[in-house]
Order: sequence, then C-alpha cells, then structure tokens
Amino acid sequence: MSDGLVIESSQSLSFLHNFEVITQSHPTCLVLYAIYKSKTDLIHHLKMYAITNYFQYRTKTSRKISLHVICLDPKCRWTVRAVRLPGVQMFQIRRFCPEHTCSIDYRQGKHRQATATVIAKLIAHKYLDASNKPYPPKQIREDMSMQYGISMSYKKSWKAQKKAMQLQFGSDLESYQVLPSMAYVLEMANPGSMFDLVTGKDDAFCTFFMSFRAWIEAWPHCRPVLILDGSFLKAYYKGTL
Repeated sequence: MSDGLVIESSQSLSFLHNFEVITQSHPTCLVLYAIYKSKTDLIHHLKMYAITNYFQYRTKTSRKISLHVICLDPKCRWTVRAVRLPGVQMFQIRRFCPEHTCSIDYRQGKHRQATATVIAKLIAHKYLDASNKPYPPKQIREDMSMQYGISMSYKKSWKAQKKAMQLQFGSDLESYQVLPSMAYVLEMANPGSMFDLVTGKDDAFCTFFMSFRAWIEAWPHCRPVLILDGSFLKAYYKGTL
C-alpha cells in the first residue's frame, strides 16, 4: 500500500475467520481490516496511535455501528473508518488513509487525545514497584513533553497519576473492601496473633487492630514506657494510623 492510498473493503464477511482479534495493539501501528473486541478498544488504540505519531484527530461521526475520524487539520487526508461486525460488538477498520499533510501547528502543544485516562495507561507501569521513588505530576508533565511533545497542565498530570495508581492498586474503596479477607488470611497464617476489624453502620469501616504473636509475647518484657503517635492518612478517605 503506497502512501496516501485509500482502501475500502467491499468483500463479504465470510473471510473474517482469517483475521485475529486485536487484544494487545501496538501504539505506533494501525492496520487496515484490523478487528477490535469493542469500539472502546478501537478508540483507545486510535488515541495511543495519535499520541505516539505526533498528530491529533477529531471524530467526524460516531454511531453504535460505525466510527469515522479525520485529522484535526481539515486539509489533511488522514482518515479512518470502522464498522461494527454483524451480531457482535467487535469493530473492524474498513478504510484507512495513512498520509499526513497537516502542518506542525496541529502536532504540538495541548493534545486532545492525551486525556488523563490515556496518560494513566501510559505511565501505570511506573507505579508497579512500590520500592521506587514516587513518580510525581511534575515529572509526568516533563516526560510527556519530552517523549510525545504534549503540553499538559499540572491538574491533568495529577489526575493521570491518581488514575495510574488506581489501575495498579485499585481504588481506595476497593482497598477497604478487602480488609476482611486480609484479616482472615493474616489470622490463618499467624496463629496466636490478634486481628480485630470493627465496622459501624452499614458495615462502614471504623477501626482495624492487629498484634502479631511475637509482639504479644514480647510485651511483658518491655520497659514500662508507652509512646503513642499517629500517621495521618492523606488519601480520599481520611483517618489516623
């Protein structure tokens, strides 16, 4: 396929069994006839493709059964058309013009496809190892500018950070929901230890107390000096440890 060549499928769907549904798409590659599990997957790939290839696009039409996107520059020929396959939620690219003729003005600065959600998926791996130094919003802004030429506000980078951490560790609410399971597993794995989860109205979290067996056995041998300190939680749900 030469640059600028527009190809559109008019064949029947009988050949679809020869094509593999894309589950792990490469952000720098877009292929004619590619099939995606859903419209959501296709849109995410298009956004990643636009970011990594330094251009922006806009949605011309978006329906339940079709999607048509074009370059942000009205004079540019780049375009993608996709349709939903009969009887399923999968979408297939049926028309693709890869040639770009847009000016640099449409390729720099704020990027309409670089939403906080998309950026979060790009940086989620940065939070996989808790032993690493924190990856702050300021560093996110600098990296996005250097790697993709994207200009983003501190607020957007902060939102991207929160979404990325949620992708790796779940939400704050989900973390509290696993406390009963965690307490049970700890108790089974540490005989003689004490774990007490207290909930209030509507099973809302109140307190969680734990004392390992080694601590309990060592307590009578400690000097009679007791010091209490608190660590204040700064997440969505406040409190003190």
